Amino acid sequence: MTWEARIVWEMWPNGASLEDIAARLPGRSTDAIAEFRDKNHMRRKPGCFALPHQRVARDRMNSAIKLSENGLTINEIVEKAKVSKCTVLDFVKEMHGNGLYVAGYRKTTRKPAALWKLGNLPDASYPYQKVVGPRTEARLRREVNPFLTAAGFVRPPPVSMVGRVYQQSMSITDDEMEAA
Repeated sequence: MTWEARIVWEMWPNGASLEDIAARLPGRSTDAIAEFRDKNHMRRKPGCFALPHQRVARDRMNSAIKLSENGLTINEIVEKAKVSKCTVLDFVKEMHGNGLYVAGYRKTTRKPAALWKLGNLPDASYPYQKVVGPRTEARLRREVNPFLTAAGFVRPPPVSMVGRVYQQSMSITDDEMEAA
């Protein structure tokens, strides 16, 4: 490993910008450093942001979550920390499992929203219940699955049902045994 590669490997994961690294490497452009970084699949350490405004946003998100008692949803973090939703989603993606966990869920009009808290506890289980509306329920009652009927899981349709419904005995007779 060359001395230039060593500098990039030391500085980039710790949050140095491409400009800072290029300043330490005479004759290398930021594009060359970015290409080296991408070829070597270099990642930053969790929670390490390159730009000062990213660090400020992270600090604001951390303090907003700390001040909450039961945790905050993504939208609440956006409102309290005064940052964009994209920034919050990046923060949650990076920190989930490394100091951020799902403490519970809050009921909303659509699906439950995760309540995020700081810490290293296991995530709360997702309280998913499939909600079926009255129209869907009526349609499901009308539809009869012949395979479920044959298996005995569903009652057979009433005799007055329109369509081809075959009823036959499932017992084997002597005539059938001779034919086989």
